[in-house]
Amino acid sequence: MKAGPVQHISVLLPQVVTGLDPKPGDIILDGTLGFGGHAEAILGQMAGQGRYLGIDQDTEALTSSQARLQAFSQVSFHHHTFSEFAQVLQELGLSAVDKILLDLGVSSWQIDQASRGFSFQKDGPLDMRMDSTASQIATAADVINTASKDALITIFETYGELPQAYKLADTLCAWRQTKPFETTEDLTFAIKKSYYFNNNRSKMMKAFAQVFQALRIEVNQELAQLTRFLETFPDHLAVGGRIAIITFHSLEDRMVKHFFKARPEQFKPVGKKVIQPTYADTVENPRCRSAKLRVLEKI
Repeated sequence: MKAGPVQHISVLLPQVVTGLDPKPGDIILDGTLGFGGHAEAILGQMAGQGRYLGIDQDTEALTSSQARLQAFSQVSFHHHTFSEFAQVLQELGLSAVDKILLDLGVSSWQIDQASRGFSFQKDGPLDMRMDSTASQIATAADVINTASKDALITIFETYGELPQAYKLADTLCAWRQTKPFETTEDLTFAIKKSYYFNNNRSKMMKAFAQVFQALRIEVNQELAQLTRFLETFPDHLAVGGRIAIITFHSLEDRMVKHFFKARPEQFKPVGKKVIQPTYADTVENPRCRSAKLRVLEKI
């Protein structure tokens, strides 16, 4: 499928640019290029100099960002996960970069494409792969239809923080014996049958969000990828270089927070507080409500 028009609103855009403080001549690694919103703003500060390495595992996002950033000759595009950034550096003959950006959120465009299966508000195939071309990666449907009951309970409890996850696991395991799960509507119906929401729509929507988040994290191995990245990037960030990471849920945010807290001799915060969206930001883009931006400098 060809990437459609850019609809994603870049989260905390001015704060990211200010925090990273890009300079002409910088080598900047963008591990989650997406639709190029952050990249476009950062490149505007670089006076046509330096290099910008755009990595993304979503081929549709890469296609869109290539069109958006075609005026900037110093950009290169790489189809990889952000945890594979060292491979990209090696291929380019680089050992270190000056700035790093990670935006760990799912884009609004991805969520709004029913065919990607990320949203419980649109019926579509239970896919949820960030890289829809990666046939070796199990889809959400594969996970639901083949994982053991204990494995499903662990996924929903650990990645979705879903209470009484065993109830949903019981339902899924019973139903899949009759008919495999195929669509997001199949899953939302099973969730509704697993819990008593007492006509409380907000409670039901929260459960949907927890289950879909858990499956997305499992399918894309998001926390494992983040762990590999955090273990690797310090060796490839120049002294005095900066890293900006935007998180969207408590699991990944705790990982990032604890990683830097344990290394005060290696990284110092840029600014006194974790940056969060303002009320105006959330009015413009309600999906950014849970975002947190941390910017740190390598000592």
